[in-house]
Amino acid sequence: MNYLNLAFVGIAAFLFVWIERKILASSQYRVGPPILQPVYDLLKLLEKETIRNFFASPMLPFVPFVGLSALLVVAAGLPFAGIPASIDIVTTIFLLLLVSVAYPIAGFLSFSPYGYISARRAAIQILSYELPLTLSIISAAIFHQTLSFNNLSGFSFYLLPAMAVFYVCALAAMHKKPFDVPNAVEELVAGSETEFSGIPLAGFKLIEWIEGVILAELFFLLFIGIPDAITHIVSVTVIFSSFAIVEAVTPRLRIDHVTDFFIKYMVPLSIAGVVIACCVRF
Repeated sequence: MNYLNLAFVGIAAFLFVWIERKILASSQYRVGPPILQPVYDLLKLLEKETIRNFFASPMLPFVPFVGLSALLVVAAGLPFAGIPASIDIVTTIFLLLLVSVAYPIAGFLSFSPYGYISARRAAIQILSYELPLTLSIISAAIFHQTLSFNNLSGFSFYLLPAMAVFYVCALAAMHKKPFDVPNAVEELVAGSETEFSGIPLAGFKLIEWIEGVILAELFFLLFIGIPDAITHIVSVTVIFSSFAIVEAVTPRLRIDHVTDFFIKYMVPLSIAGVVIACCVRF
């Protein structure tokens, strides 16, 4: 277990959220929050009472912690600063899927109209991006001829299609614009999180913050892969900042446009990435 990477992810989650908020504020000509604002937000949620909808499932407050546990396992298993990985690529794909399905499950179990609509959109979006996301990771595994993060050999132009697909699918997995339709604030209040409060809501916020760091790390490990701590930290910071910039400058797509985009463009491009990797290695 890599406690050093776990510590890095924990610290980076709060720092990167602040960076994201500053970037979004700059795009709207605002100053943005102080650097400790994410910490204040989390502490405020931890102090609040947990209130459950009368019609909601008794299991509802536990849903976010399933996804959060999966993220922490991935964070503790990824390589960092010369410490080898204790988790493989296949397990990582499964755990990331577990994180993704926490949102539609939460929406369906909340018995809220906002949560239900958000859950339907989240489920459709998962079905749209999960295949190309998995194929992009498989492309890197085939090219490097390994399922271990410890044997990845770094950047290659042959992986550019898979790299582009992974980046776009990561935005969809994080529900960031232009793929934030499951959590459309103007339409669905807080989406799947509408009926959450207190500690369970804090769990969902931690999922949102940590998932961005994990996906940026995976992008670095799979497609850049320089085994140096400073390069790792700088690259992950730049990748996450680019996520925030894309969110700041793109409009939200409708759910039917999201599915069309992934089926028409991302799936063929991800298949092309797998074919290219197979042709190069076999």
